[in-house]
Amino acid sequence: MSKNQVQAPNVNLESQVQAPNVNLESQVVPPEKKESEGAIPYARFKEVNDAKIKAESELQKLNEARKKAADEEAKKRGDFEKLLSEKELELAAAKEKAEQWDAYQKTRREVLLSKLPEDQREIYQDMPLIKLEKHIELISIANTQTNKSTPGLPTHGYTSLTQAANDRAHGIITQEKYEQIRSALTQ
Repeated sequence: MSKNQVQAPNVNLESQVQAPNVNLESQVVPPEKKESEGAIPYARFKEVNDAKIKAESELQKLNEARKKAADEEAKKRGDFEKLLSEKELELAAAKEKAEQWDAYQKTRREVLLSKLPEDQREIYQDMPLIKLEKHIELISIANTQTNKSTPGLPTHGYTSLTQAANDRAHGIITQEKYEQIRSALTQ
């Protein structure tokens, strides 16, 4: 008879059952030992794999954010370059106007100084243009009042209507004064 068969009810079942169990336990490998030495448990594999996927996703998001920031920075630099070029154009226009203004002041100063006697020109040469104009105007008025041979209204030192019109356009003389000069010069 074989060990697995039970013949008599008097036979101790525990001894028969235990013997095969002992034999089976020695032959059956526990679940931890069923896996080979190099194999990784699925739970650990899933944990590491999920962490890797999450890290790759975060890295991709960071790379996209960095690229977006770099693009925005490039756009800003482009705006700054555009703004810089606009400001350079404005500066060039302002320099041109400043040069024109300086040329006008120089020419106007020369015209005003030419109305003075040569010995007085050096004295008034460094006077601000507005004060020089006012001074020449006062001298012209005084000369007009003392010179009784000059008929009509005073010319305020102007010899041409064009000069007076230029000064009126630049706000140097008033409209009333311009009208007086025009009346005096057109008679």
